[in-house]
Amino acid sequence: MLNSQQTATTGSTPARLKVILKEINVEELTIPDGIPNSLDDLLRKIKSTFGLEGDMRVQYMEPDFGNDFFNLNSTTELQDLGTIKVIHQQTNQQCH
Repeated sequence: MLNSQQTATTGSTPARLKVILKEINVEELTIPDGIPNSLDDLLRKIKSTFGLEGDMRVQYMEPDFGNDFFNLNSTTELQDLGTIKVIHQQTNQQCH
């Protein structure tokens, strides 16, 4: 059983993801310890690797649906050599 200091990815093989940052900006992300267990860990890795800030959402490409993109709610949807897309979220604050 895992305690709070351990992760299921400990000892995992590296994972590589194709990351679409913008329509004309596609990068490769190598994660030495494999796909993170949590979406927050994945977001931290993406932000630190590519120098991104702010709120964002990640979508993953689903081959079962003609390679359409779906919102990523759990990293269990990801596989090595998968494709993800980073969507920057704007916070709309209106002045009255």
